Amino acid sequence: MHLTGRTILITGGTSGIGRGLAEAFHSLGNHVVIAGRRQALIDEITAAHPGMHGLLVDMQDPRAIARLTEDVQSRFPDLDVLVNNAGISRLEAWDGDAIDIDTTLSVIETNIVGVLRLTAALLPTLGRQASASGRNKGPDKRS
Repeated sequence: MHLTGRTILITGGTSGIGRGLAEAFHSLGNHVVIAGRRQALIDEITAAHPGMHGLLVDMQDPRAIARLTEDVQSRFPDLDVLVNNAGISRLEAWDGDAIDIDTTLSVIETNIVGVLRLTAALLPTLGRQASASGRNKGPDKRS
């Protein structure tokens, strides 16, 4: 992957690895868009990095993912890299008499289903870019 001249959307871009990637890609001159659940952090990070953009999303909410997709497609039509980094981790106790299935479902909805929803929604946009990272170049011709 070329590391410069890209338009990159990073979910979970307000903390941890996502924030680190956003800042590193931004420092290389890429057009970086972070997405996260906390508007205050989005505002803080984008203010500290002029030219970086931020969008609000809750990866558990299909409507929020649809809004994010619409915003990205209209404001950043040249998106060519998606870093699905958003995720949650919560203590799940499976050794007692009562199991909190809601916690498990929340983790699955955010970490798996949300990633699939966003990827599927942005595939048309990514597919239009000749430089899209991971773009299918056709059948593998190796023997």
